Amino acid sequence: VAALKHAADQIAPLIAMLHQDGLRVEVIARLVGELNRTVFRRLWELVAPAELRENSCLIVMGSEGRGEQVIRTDQDNGIIFEDVHPAQEEKVKAYFLLLGERVVSGLEKYGFRRCSGKVMANNENWCRSFQGWRAAIREWLADLQPQDVRLMTIFLDFRYLYGQVSLYNLLRNYVARNFRSSAAALNFLAQDNLGKRVPLNIFRQIQTERSGKYRHKLNLKTAGCVHIVDCTRIFALQEGLLVTNTFEKLEEIGKRGILKDNDVDYITSAYETLMILRIREAMTKMRMGAEPDNFINPR
Repeated sequence: VAALKHAADQIAPLIAMLHQDGLRVEVIARLVGELNRTVFRRLWELVAPAELRENSCLIVMGSEGRGEQVIRTDQDNGIIFEDVHPAQEEKVKAYFLLLGERVVSGLEKYGFRRCSGKVMANNENWCRSFQGWRAAIREWLADLQPQDVRLMTIFLDFRYLYGQVSLYNLLRNYVARNFRSSAAALNFLAQDNLGKRVPLNIFRQIQTERSGKYRHKLNLKTAGCVHIVDCTRIFALQEGLLVTNTFEKLEEIGKRGILKDNDVDYITSAYETLMILRIREAMTKMRMGAEPDNFINPR
């Protein structure tokens, strides 16, 4: 694990070098995502016996699932394990939760903070059998609750990491089919995004935080990126798309003529610009020895 941590620590300097060389954000994000996933896979090999790796699947969600977590933030991960006899499920689940804790602890050593919302593989809500996951999705769709919307938006971009890929593929297709046929769920997600504030006043001027630690600053993630991510996800769900990356979703949306080519190009460029600003600001803070965040002074 110590050797793996040393390897993981080389990713941040690589990001800085690639950014300085002018490489496109989309390319940087894909490369960093693959490097992160390589670290995660190796960690799973270290903590999980081979026979269990064949009967389960490790997944990542949120920005890591979209392949857009360029700067290390907190963890969003989970486990899908094969269905077992009902009498054995609790015992099997308890064992996978122990493995989940070892994964979470290992990632924490690499600089990936534990998720404050506990969206991690050591939480029983994110460590389920295949049928357990299907039941949770049916429950979300049957009883759309505001308190569940954050969990849904984190989960819906889940991506395969390691293990039995068929478990992932079956669940990915199950999610695509059920959300595509649920107008209520899509409307629910759209209404949630419309309720998120856009940082502009009536004169179309940028509004920053008015007080506190981040006064005169703007959160690029919650003020800008979230709108593009959420709305693109809704279009992708409506079309039954299986890709999780926002850039790939936009490309598919353009190919299918859901939005005009000019609109797709504009939104893609806007999202890339926001990502560039986030990377630039994070690199600056890291050089100063400060914790990266998503706040920037627009002035």
